[in-house]
Amino acid sequence: MNKQMNPYSYVGCRKLIMTPVMLSIEMQEKMAEEYINLITDYFKTDKKKILGRDRHEQIVYVRNIIVYFIRVRTKMSLTKIGHIFGKDHSSIIHCFQTVQDQLSSKFDNNYKEDIANIRTML
Repeated sequence: MNKQMNPYSYVGCRKLIMTPVMLSIEMQEKMAEEYINLITDYFKTDKKKILGRDRHEQIVYVRNIIVYFIRVRTKMSLTKIGHIFGKDHSSIIHCFQTVQDQLSSKFDNNYKEDIANIRTML
């Protein structure tokens, strides 16, 4: 009997969200897959292109946002995230840092708006 994992725990009437550190490796991978599906659907982008080696600006943009969400929400290691995308950990650091830099920028940019919209979907 395969029991479906639940990332939430209940204490009394309050629902407590598990912290990323508490997530099992299996749950992290499942959540990463869900983020990939959700964000590629949001941008109406082909999942194969995101997971492939395509370096067009729009594909890189979407890939960076996916990496950002996986890293922030699951605390999955950089190496494991890199494995999902066929990249090494230094490329994942660059993706993550690009989004962080754009979020902390004083100038208006698409990253802020898109990340805010995706957060509301989660």
